[in-house]
Amino acid sequence: MPVLSLGNLQLDRLLGGGIEEHKSTILVGDPGCGKTTLALQFITDPRSTKIPCAYICIDKKPERIMEKALEMNGTVNQQITAGTLKFVEISIQDWSPDQSINELLLTIQLQIDALFQNFPAERLIIDSLLPHVLCGFSKENKQYFIRELLHIIHLYNTTAICILYDTSAHHSLWLDTSMVSDQLIFNRKSDMDYVTYWLEISKNSTHNLNGKYRFTFDAQKGISLKHRLC
Repeated sequence: MPVLSLGNLQLDRLLGGGIEEHKSTILVGDPGCGKTTLALQFITDPRSTKIPCAYICIDKKPERIMEKALEMNGTVNQQITAGTLKFVEISIQDWSPDQSINELLLTIQLQIDALFQNFPAERLIIDSLLPHVLCGFSKENKQYFIRELLHIIHLYNTTAICILYDTSAHHSLWLDTSMVSDQLIFNRKSDMDYVTYWLEISKNSTHNLNGKYRFTFDAQKGISLKHRLC
């Protein structure tokens, strides 16, 4: 299976060259752990500026994400102007918790369909794989939604990065490896004024150098790996 660069050569090496094409890679962790930074590296990689990419915000506004992308990479404006990069808001405001989860999935799918009718994105970011409106639902319902949304994404024959903020939903989630390339679990720990970040690489692929790795990140440099923890 062909692989694509994440836009981060250090992580590419740990993943056996990159992530599998036409599959989803899941970034798991609380807000502020570096997931969005890595996702933006994937779609703003200067080597891939002509590839159509879309950042889909579900139940959130994309303006702040666009600002962060512009801070990270000077080519973002060129990508937007050239029509190869779009930041898209998927609205689910008309859905209420007394409706079925399948209705919510249909609402999302119709809007993604509308995007792909005019813009066949080859790289896709889904933020997030579990919308905030489902935070009070049971673990089983959350897992059902995640699996079904992954099925929907897989229909578009695109390579996707899916951000998941609910770490508890991930722990016991069964994932179909025909659709999911990899999982990267992000962590953050604060000790007084000192913050450390690390990520765990899954054992999904035999090519992975799985384990926990400490990293730093900032708006300009993105994620930079430091050393292996275990």
